Parts: sequence; C-alpha cells; structure tokens
Amino acid sequence: IVTGASRGIGRAIAIELGRHRALVVVTARTKNEQDGSANVYQTAQVVEADGGRALPLPADIRDEAQVRAMIERVLDNYNRIDILVNNAGIMVGDVPFVETTSSLWREIIEINLTGAFLCCRAVIPSMLRQGTGVIINMSSGAATRTGFLNVPYGVSKAGLDRLTLGLSA
Repeated sequence: IVTGASRGIGRAIAIELGRHRALVVVTARTKNEQDGSANVYQTAQVVEADGGRALPLPADIRDEAQVRAMIERVLDNYNRIDILVNNAGIMVGDVPFVETTSSLWREIIEINLTGAFLCCRAVIPSMLRQGTGVIINMSSGAATRTGFLNVPYGVSKAGLDRLTLGLSA
C-alpha cells in the first residue's frame, strides 16, 4: 500500500514497486477518475503499463472509516499486506507561525501524522498475524531543522519520526 500515490514521491514509489513485481495498492484522495488531475487511476495505469499489477483505491487517510474500508478490501482480495508506505502529506510552503490558522494546523497534522497513525493501526494486526511486514513512514529534515517557516509541517514530521520510533520499539 502506498499512500499519496497520485503524484510526486508516492507515485514514483508505486511505479518502482510495480517494476519489482509487487502488487501495488495505489491510494490517495482522488475524487474523480475523469477530472483530468493526477489520480490513483493514472498511477495504476502506469504501474500496469510497466508490467506491474496495481489496485487503485481512493481514500482520505484522515478518515478512519475510509482507512478501515481500504485495508479490509485489500485483505479480502489478497489476504495479506506486506508493505505500507505512509507517504501522503501536504506542505504548503513558508507560513510564519503568527499567520498559521488553526484550520491549516489541523489539516497538516491530520494528513501528515494522524493519517499515518490510522494506516499503521489498521495494518499492524494483519502484519502481526502474518509474522512479517514493513512500514515505511516518509519524514523530512523539517522534523529537526530550525529556521523552517512552516511550524505545523515540522511538528507533523517530528511526530511521525516519534511514531516510527515507538512502533519500532
């Protein structure tokens, strides 16, 4: 499963996994298969054109019910989840802290950190039953760098680092 796979790093990860013959579950907040914007269906087509196998599953990882439904569908179809790449995230550029609205704060934290938490929590039971599985959480140097003008982004990535360490332990 690769979250945020409609474009950028997530799309590249999904395509590369497909090249290595993984069955790639491509997920992002795609709303409309026909709207022309980058979406999970296009990424899945590229994976398959390169000889891989892909299952496009639009989901908003901030929504626990959508995450649960996505994981259930994968398990119903394939009986296992070997890899979760928590890549979905947003970065809105430099925003001084005093100009950071509470809605922007919540949006960044919910996508970059809470979404990863929900996905991890949803896949770990099946990975424990399987006795194997890998979770990759995509972080950023913004988790530790100072002088970065987007505090919620840095906080979300620092939280993701801590989540990763906690899960590892």
